[in-house]
Amino acid sequence: MIFLVALALVAWSTTASYRPNSQRPLTPAITNKTTAVEVVSIKPLEPSGYEMTMRNVSRKNINGYSLGFDDGASVTSDLTSTYKPIIAPGEQFMIRLPGTASITIRDVVFDDNSIDGDPVAAAQLQDRRLGIQEQLKVIVSLLNKERTDIDLEQLKSQITQLPDHSPSVYVAAGMRSAKQDALLALQKLDNNNKDAGLTKLVEESNKRIARLRAKPLAN
Repeated sequence: MIFLVALALVAWSTTASYRPNSQRPLTPAITNKTTAVEVVSIKPLEPSGYEMTMRNVSRKNINGYSLGFDDGASVTSDLTSTYKPIIAPGEQFMIRLPGTASITIRDVVFDDNSIDGDPVAAAQLQDRRLGIQEQLKVIVSLLNKERTDIDLEQLKSQITQLPDHSPSVYVAAGMRSAKQDALLALQKLDNNNKDAGLTKLVEESNKRIARLRAKPLAN
């Protein structure tokens, strides 16, 4: 009986030492299709995923990039929508990623509209930007028109009804994104200062249009 108890204790101890929670995730394999960025570091996060730091080693400003994962999923970062729309030469940037066995740095897009890496992946981002750009032009026209006689509910309805169809799924996605961003901005407007809010929204939209020098996806 004593011998059997001893065996049971040894078995329990061995099982406990191999609990899944005690194991750290392995570092994923990284494939870099660009020459413009390099991986500085990658570290696991709890309970899952990774934090990857990269550096712009090119001589150009980067304003977009995309990454792919082992399950076929991807993430695209379009920096034209931010207040700091570039990653300058020599600058480091960090992105949090899901748990994955492999990461592919697919492409980067520079602020002069040139690309580095997978041309198809970069063209998808450029198509999306084209959709945003074209939709924003229409939205700005509506915003300017309504500033003389502000009716926010009517303005929201007009933007909601704007067409967002295109032969390119990426252009269409960009058109929908521009509509969603505009509707969210209108929702946040201060009702006591609508005119100033619309003026600021027009200014920000025009700035983004100027940054979006997109070109359509090649057939």
